[in-house]
Amino acid sequence: MLFIIISMNILHLILYSSTNESACVSNLIYENMKNIQEKYYSIFEPNIKTYYIKYSKNINNEEYILENNILHINGIESIIPGTLDKTIKALEFFKNIKYDYLIRSNISTIINFNNLVNELQKNPINFYGGGKIINLQWLGNGITDVKLFDTLFASGTSIILTNNAVAFIVNNKHLLKYDIVDDVSIAIFMKEYKTDIIHQEVNKKFFVNTPSFLDQFENPLCNIKSHYENRNIIFFRNKNNSNREIDLIQMNILISLLLEKKI
Repeated sequence: MLFIIISMNILHLILYSSTNESACVSNLIYENMKNIQEKYYSIFEPNIKTYYIKYSKNINNEEYILENNILHINGIESIIPGTLDKTIKALEFFKNIKYDYLIRSNISTIINFNNLVNELQKNPINFYGGGKIINLQWLGNGITDVKLFDTLFASGTSIILTNNAVAFIVNNKHLLKYDIVDDVSIAIFMKEYKTDIIHQEVNKKFFVNTPSFLDQFENPLCNIKSHYENRNIIFFRNKNNSNREIDLIQMNILISLLLEKKI
């Protein structure tokens, strides 16, 4: 088992929804992803606290209910405006917690916090950044104007905010564009109202989109190990658009290897 010493306080919020609320997946995929993640993220407590944020339709007319490690928010799941709305509401709910960084991630991304903390100690994020900074060059997800092209945004898999950045967002939430997907909307907000900041990237070489090893190799565990060992990867993004069962299997392998400190 991996031995953990973390010298930084991080609040880690993960976008989550029930599988039956999505037409794209079945067989409790998201619930099983959560179970796999929890096994791993629990070893980083108490310095790194992980909460899953989701909409729930029946929470007795309360706006929020924190149940174990799930923050239930009164509402119905959607991409627009849902992912942005529940992110902002979660920031408000946890606004009195002090931390070095807040990270907003998602249910199919795995973060190696040992490697992340080491990198942030060497290259701190001063206000807003992420594991991967992307240059907006396409329409869709609420983006209808090419004038927004060249907006630099932190991928929603790994948005990193300081306490001051979170306070700035919460205090000015009415200025956010809720008709645009969450990660791009936050970046546009920063671009328009916090012009003095630099969009900082942890380091793109530590962010990977996990390929489908199950399709390519007979022994995915050995091949995942050989593919990632000694690379100090921080963010493992898992998204197979045609079969999310593959993501689930590969996440399980990745976390097993991380726990055994083999990647």
